[in-house]
Amino acid sequence: IVFGDWSSDVCSSDLHMLRREMGDDAFWEALRTLYRTRLFQAVSWTEIQTAFEGIHGSSLGGFFDQWLNRPGALELSLEGVATVEREGRALVTGTLRQKLPGYYARVPVALLTPGGEARTLVDLTGETADFALEIPDAPQTRGEGAVSGTLTVDPDADLFRRLHPEEIPPSINRLRGSKGAVVVLPEDRPEASARARLLIEALGLDPAEVVAERRLTPERLRDRDLILMGIPRDPGLLLGMPASALLDGESITLRSRRVSLEDHSLFLVFEHPVSTDRVAALFVSPDGPAEAVLRKVPHYGKYSYLVFQDGANRDKGVWPVLESPLIHRVTIETRSPRRQP
Repeated sequence: IVFGDWSSDVCSSDLHMLRREMGDDAFWEALRTLYRTRLFQAVSWTEIQTAFEGIHGSSLGGFFDQWLNRPGALELSLEGVATVEREGRALVTGTLRQKLPGYYARVPVALLTPGGEARTLVDLTGETADFALEIPDAPQTRGEGAVSGTLTVDPDADLFRRLHPEEIPPSINRLRGSKGAVVVLPEDRPEASARARLLIEALGLDPAEVVAERRLTPERLRDRDLILMGIPRDPGLLLGMPASALLDGESITLRSRRVSLEDHSLFLVFEHPVSTDRVAALFVSPDGPAEAVLRKVPHYGKYSYLVFQDGANRDKGVWPVLESPLIHRVTIETRSPRRQP
């Protein structure tokens, strides 16, 4: 079945939200019906809507219209988060707000605490919607105190929405076609200059300035993407590397996996050390396979880090998003347990 002229990303996003709207049983039954009746045929979104409405039993016109025909995307913010007690129940409350003109969406909200996890779906039909989540196993201690929890909106990225800048992890795509990047050469690697020219060509960096590390000034660094063609002498240039990447000179630990730098090539993209609008990257490679690796880097655009061995990709991944306007740390006061008579 060919889904019209829509990209695979749009198609998968819409179908995922449709599955959540209908429920698993009805969604899969509708998809099986569509498969039986339209196999090896092109199918329009109107025909898909009709097929799914036949199983759903009610109109899905509003769903299809807002997600397929309207420009833009859902834009969410989180406001007024507080912990309260109502009728003996400990709650975390807050307000969801969307940028107008709004969408109808069922927005997942999750609360994770030492006592467990609580979830709810917030029906967002206008500009704002309030919610309340009961704190799972509200903590009790022998004395008074507090524990922390995390409130997250859309924790599993179920919705088609516009991401906040903080929710977009650094990736190779953010380097491609960069205007005004500065490429830094280490002092003790004469082959780095040729590698830099190859990477500039592969990523379409135009213009890009190539400088030795000793000539890198704060003015050159400010407001420009940074690419390091080897481990720098100045550790401050690596300040933006995430905590899940630990570099010790002979190896790097990526999400608890140790990778030797003697026989692996690495390309990492991470936060810029001084600019919030730019990114930094580090390329480390043994002498042999560098050229083959550099030509492959642009083909892994959505990833934050790549690991190669003998010119073949062995690992890749995206840095986790730890901070976002849709992630709120909450403090939950603990209560002394009631004494038993």
